[in-house]
Amino acid sequence: MLVVEDIQSNFFLVSSILKNKCQLLHAPNGLEAVEIVRTQPVDLVLMDMKMPVMDGRTATSEIRKFNAEIPIIALTAHAFDADRVAALKAGCDDYLVKPINGAKLMQTLKEYGCWKEGIKNVLIWKRVYSILSVFNISVTCLWWRKKRSAFWM
Repeated sequence: MLVVEDIQSNFFLVSSILKNKCQLLHAPNGLEAVEIVRTQPVDLVLMDMKMPVMDGRTATSEIRKFNAEIPIIALTAHAFDADRVAALKAGCDDYLVKPINGAKLMQTLKEYGCWKEGIKNVLIWKRVYSILSVFNISVTCLWWRKKRSAFWM
């Protein structure tokens, strides 16, 4: 996932919300974001709209010229409806307003298929449970066998 954010503290906030849950790339402006999306595998872009060098709307338009599939989510402090419309018109798939709401961010990532941690955890726990179940059954059987053989002796 690529986080395009010029303010370091905002990037740290996003990275703390997503800590240990996904691999993050960081671009401090839209120009670097375009190059990263062009040259590296990225599954989703969180795009700030107001940045130096190249703003988020221009960067989104540039990315859409060569990649129409990647989800791009505007992440901005501009909460006016006109800003949302402009971001969507530039090619953003969704629009989140700062300050960042962790639950809303996670829900949005799930909607775009980029957050599968919950599914992954369920599958891991099912496997662990099945392994432990087999282990407990075999331990119980060994204990019962030992107890039964001691009883019959």
